[in-house]
Amino acid sequence: MRDSSPATGARFHRLLFVVFLPFALGHFLSLFFRNVNAVLTPYLMAELPLGAERIGLLSSVYFLTLALTQIPVGLCLDRWGPRRTQIAFLSVAVMGTLLFAVARDFYTLFAARALSGIGMAGAFMAAVKAIATAFESRRLPVLNGAMIAVGGLGSMAATSPVEWALHAMSWHELFVWLAGFLMLAIAAVFWLVPPETLPSPPPAYAQPRTLASFIDVWRVPGFRRAISLVLLPHAVAFGVQGVWLGRWISDIGRLDRAATANVLFASMGGIVVGALLVGAMGGWAERRGYRLLDVAGAGVALFVIVQLAAACGFVPLVPMLAVGFSIVGAIGGLEFSLVLQAVPRHLAGRASTMLNLLIFLGSFLVQTLFGLILERWPPLSDLRYPAQAYSAAFGFLALLQLPGLMQWYWQREPSRAAPKPSDSAVR
Repeated sequence: MRDSSPATGARFHRLLFVVFLPFALGHFLSLFFRNVNAVLTPYLMAELPLGAERIGLLSSVYFLTLALTQIPVGLCLDRWGPRRTQIAFLSVAVMGTLLFAVARDFYTLFAARALSGIGMAGAFMAAVKAIATAFESRRLPVLNGAMIAVGGLGSMAATSPVEWALHAMSWHELFVWLAGFLMLAIAAVFWLVPPETLPSPPPAYAQPRTLASFIDVWRVPGFRRAISLVLLPHAVAFGVQGVWLGRWISDIGRLDRAATANVLFASMGGIVVGALLVGAMGGWAERRGYRLLDVAGAGVALFVIVQLAAACGFVPLVPMLAVGFSIVGAIGGLEFSLVLQAVPRHLAGRASTMLNLLIFLGSFLVQTLFGLILERWPPLSDLRYPAQAYSAAFGFLALLQLPGLMQWYWQREPSRAAPKPSDSAVR
């Protein structure tokens, strides 16, 4: 899909239509499915005998299967390309969605949710790989930021719009419609995205095809520098948004369910705004010769400040901090651009999926750690956790991110880097 000639405006807009948009639709749906259970849970519990433990399993199995499938996705991306990988995995998601639509018991729901996680595992990674293959590297920060913003729109669509839809149809009918949208995404990739022309196989040392090849990704110094700074903040943003941000808004902000939902909706919108801002800043820095790593370092520092402010527990600032947490937390999106610029092109898929795997595992650990810290304080009479619990949790997460931030600060280059002479420069 890549053209070595300079991209004209017409060619760039054509690539947006035939590459970016088809993969963006799949990524939109993956974030939708990731968050839809937050609204769907009361309807499931009203119809089926599901307790809190089983509802938790239904939510977590999606993330678990999605994380465990990252390595196979990376191997498929580098072997067969993003187009065929996206079509194959989204087809599995269609089966999972239809199974969920007809489910009448917990075990069927569990299997369906697991299939959906497997099917969505390649949505973002295929998009990242397709963008890196089709577009010039100088456009990667902006386009990756735009892709993350599309995912934020998917998260927003999984909140109030789903609630409105469930007033007009059952959740079974909703998932039939969702299966149709997934098939539309498959059709868009099949008909619009140009088929990859697989190059002649490079020497064996240049294209490893085993799990051991992921060691080669770890050996790239740029990969380790990127994750030492941005991985933990990225995991904190995902982990806290996925479970604890809403509870913090309700408990510390003293807001009712409707007001909490409105703040969460605004916070999800903050993901979109933050992703676009981060992409724009990354593109601006690249054009002026600044290192992306320095942009990421400044963003991580601001993100830590937001967490420390949340630890202070000042009630009037809760809604503003919730939105700010999502806007500034979007700095993690630069991690993919940093990694793609650091690793050889033939390892791009493995590097992206290895990074995604680390992010998801880190998010699980953040969610668990946050909950364990909260449980050190017994809930109050109204079942809210005290402010001291959240102060300890946010403060501890901020402290965990300081070593990577300090390492970047002391090792940063004080002067501006020279602008890249061309897209063909070695990454």
